[in-house]
Order: sequence, then structure tokens, then C-alpha cells
Amino acid sequence: MRPLASLCLALCLFPLTASTQTQPNPPAYKSNPKYVAAITEAKKLYAQRMFIFALDSYKKASKIAEGQDAQCLDDIFNLQLNLEKYKDALATAAQLEAVATFPAAKATAQIDRAAPTTCRPAKRANPTSSRQPTRPSKPPLPAIPRVPPLTTSTA
Repeated sequence: MRPLASLCLALCLFPLTASTQTQPNPPAYKSNPKYVAAITEAKKLYAQRMFIFALDSYKKASKIAEGQDAQCLDDIFNLQLNLEKYKDALATAAQLEAVATFPAAKATAQIDRAAPTTCRPAKRANPTSSRQPTRPSKPPLPAIPRVPPLTTSTA
């Protein structure tokens, strides 16, 4: 009976201790009106399929957040991949990995860091170029030796 009473008491007091813990304060940049305006503009431009301008707005928001907003960095990374800006995407993925706090987020950032190196399309031949596409060439045929003509001697 005694263990049951202590268990009930512990369960009753648990919600009281959980509710008295302080909630972490949201980062200061989340309430910055410039940051909110930049994110809103970026989302609007993305919806209008103006991806380059949306990327610029996301970069502006990331600058205001001093590179600490993981969601903003993730949106920048995805836009850079879609726009085939692989070097920039690689740098953004490294920054995203540095910002990640949880192990799952860090693992996702490491996977994202490998994506630009595997997504690169193969280089295509320039269609306006006069050069033919390179093909494996066959070795040249051996030269046929020239045999001097037979001369008949009349003696």
C-alpha cells in the first residue's frame, strides 16, 4: 500500500514541476520586423516562382538572423540546389551543419552537405560547337607496305 501511495503522489506532483519550468525564449531575430518582412517577401516571391529574387530575400533574412535560423538556411540550400548553384549550396550546408543543435538535425545537414556533389549533372557538349562529341577512337589501320614492281630483264 505504501509504494502505491508514493507512486500516486509522484504522479500528481510531476505536472506541477513540469509546468513550473521556464519555456526557452524565442530568438531575438524572430520578433525583428525586418526579418519578418524579408521572410514574408521571400515566401511570396517563391510562390510567384521568382526563385532568384526569393533566394536574395532569404539571404537577407539570414543576414538579419546572423546565420542562426536553420529553417531559413534550409530554404536557401534547397533554392540553391534547384538553381544549380552547387558551390553556394555546399557552403550553406556547412553553415547549416554548424547551426544544428540536435543529432538528427546534424545528421540531416551532413547528408545535405553531400547532395551538391552527387547532384551535379554531366557536362553536355555545346551544340553550337563545331567539334564532334568525343567517342572512343579506333586505332588507325596499319599502313600497307609498298612492294616495288617486278622488273623483267631482257638479256
